[in-house]
Amino acid sequence: MQIFATLGEDVKKVEQLGADWIHIDAMDGQFVPNLTLGPNIVEGLRPITTLTLDCHLMVQEPERFVKGICKSGGGLYFCSYRSNKSYSSYLTTD
Repeated sequence: MQIFATLGEDVKKVEQLGADWIHIDAMDGQFVPNLTLGPNIVEGLRPITTLTLDCHLMVQEPERFVKGICKSGGGLYFCSYRSNKSYSSYLTTD
């Protein structure tokens, strides 16, 4: 996809312009109709920038994605309270 071809360059540009962090919407095509970025994109951006990668999990079952997104190098993680009835099953302090 052409839009991803320059993503690293675009992140570097906004970093040079003074951005404090990069917001990433990870969508699964179920919770919202779009299908977009996931852990592989976060992992690819991590060596390109020192900025915080703010990951918004717009997914139906966040527990399927949260470990992968965390391991990929994100810095902040958010998901909608409407996406799952029991967060305690996957939220920990480690």
